[in-house]
Amino acid sequence: MKKDITIIGNSVIDVLASNVSADVFQTGSSPAGKIKLSFGGDALNEAVVLSRFGKKVELISKTGQDEAGARILGFLGDAGISTDSMIVGPGVETSVNIVLVDEKGERHFLTNPMGSQRKLTERDVYPYIDYIFPNKEEIELLTGNSDPCTNAGLLVEAGVSCAVIKCGTRGCVIRTEKELFHIPAYIVENCVDTTGAGDSFAAGFLWALSEGLPLIDCGCLACATASCAVECVGATDGVVSLDATRNRYLEIIKKVK
Repeated sequence: MKKDITIIGNSVIDVLASNVSADVFQTGSSPAGKIKLSFGGDALNEAVVLSRFGKKVELISKTGQDEAGARILGFLGDAGISTDSMIVGPGVETSVNIVLVDEKGERHFLTNPMGSQRKLTERDVYPYIDYIFPNKEEIELLTGNSDPCTNAGLLVEAGVSCAVIKCGTRGCVIRTEKELFHIPAYIVENCVDTTGAGDSFAAGFLWALSEGLPLIDCGCLACATASCAVECVGATDGVVSLDATRNRYLEIIKKVK
């Protein structure tokens, strides 16, 4: 099929446990608010949301020749996402993450250092990147600087055409050589799980971009999409349709225009 957007990156299985407190490490057994098996990874999450928004999407990722990998491929097929370019590596263990979500909805990952999510590699290609979506903490680890505007500028100086820094409840910063935008977040009343919020953000941004919308609109739709994601347990369960997201986008755009 003809693809509108190709996403390259991780695809994993997440085992999510919500409403987990630090007491879990003090007792032999603790009840959780909810435990579920979900599909995740930044690239997979973005592909799923874009597909739900009506785009024809291809995912390039890597799995192993195992049950977890087969489940991911089956899920992608059911979601209408092309897997023609997926890499299924012999001898590779498909990544399965344990995700503990605390009472505030913040997630904490346990990952497999030898899993497939660390086997898809590429060289440093900043000058060839059109849009990059690090979160505030990720880019701080690279630059040692805590200011998202400065960090976005550093990415542009390195050759990225457009740097989008995700700042959680503070929205995002968008920077190119000529433009700088601060987009506020859509504040939700009940945040239950932040897993996949950044990935949903990126998917919303890319959908708007593919529709020819200006960068400021892309940022507003991205924040609206992320706000839907945090209201349900699971990376993409809260993002059900474009229409459900559009009203939140309209509220945000009023604040910045």
